[in-house]
Amino acid sequence: MTVGVTDGVTDGVAVAPGMVVGVAVGMSVGVGVTVAALVGVAVAPGMGVTVGVTVGVGVGVNVGVDSNVGVTVAEQIAMAHMRFSELPKSPVLTAVLRLSELYDQAAIENPRSTLNRPKDETEREQRQNRFNRICGEIGVCGDTLIAAGIATKTPGSTLPPLYSSVIKTEAAKSTLAFFDSDYGRLYIERLRRLGINPQTQPKAAIAVDAPLRGITFVLTGTLSQPRNVFEERIKAAGGIVQDAVTKHTRYLVAGDNVGANKIAKARDLGTGVLDEAGLLALLEGAPVPPKAVLPKTKPDVAKKPSVQEPYHQQELF
Repeated sequence: MTVGVTDGVTDGVAVAPGMVVGVAVGMSVGVGVTVAALVGVAVAPGMGVTVGVTVGVGVGVNVGVDSNVGVTVAEQIAMAHMRFSELPKSPVLTAVLRLSELYDQAAIENPRSTLNRPKDETEREQRQNRFNRICGEIGVCGDTLIAAGIATKTPGSTLPPLYSSVIKTEAAKSTLAFFDSDYGRLYIERLRRLGINPQTQPKAAIAVDAPLRGITFVLTGTLSQPRNVFEERIKAAGGIVQDAVTKHTRYLVAGDNVGANKIAKARDLGTGVLDEAGLLALLEGAPVPPKAVLPKTKPDVAKKPSVQEPYHQQELF
């Protein structure tokens, strides 16, 4: 399903409360966020960024920029910005990119590196000074992302400090690249002339003692209720839901019919594996059951390569 521009859109159209951001591209689904007034960047995996705004009877926009942004990240991008007009040149997305660059620089300058040892004491001191400055900037970028609600910091005194953002580098890069493109600038200018600048609904403050504050989860398999129900409960309790398991994921919540390889991979990365009862216990503030019942797994079957039709950009206005 591909949604274009609804006829009859005129200057001065206002955003209708309760409208939905996000449209679909090709045969895959673009996902938005339904709030009182919306900002959203939704992506169909493998198809690229889908930016959508539903206004009045509807304005839908499909943007073909290669990316790998899933449902959760699309929502996080939306909720990290107060207004749609903040997405171009976004300080939050720019901080995601800068944080990645700084970690690369820190690895090069680290005077304690066993792969790139200083040649002498003078070089060691110079690299130590540069390394300290980089670590300071990493702290500034990381704290910016924490304030935006999209990152967590690993406790401890390790240098450089370790931050994990739910918005990954490629997702931030692709989103900024779209808005910096001729097509993206035309799109933003058209919305500006129409007076369209949706706003996000303010997020409720997370209590300091929220049971899941700062804990990252990935949900997979068949659960007793739709997955989005558990996602909302995790977020309400201060947790963060990711699309895929990484080394920064705290728990994989596995329902029934999960591939055995997926669970093994999570454990290899040091991610804890919970069943639904374990998640419910955490939501209630209780410790994880010592012997969680392992979910029923299904054999992993090699996937046949899919043939994807070429994407054709639909004109917007």
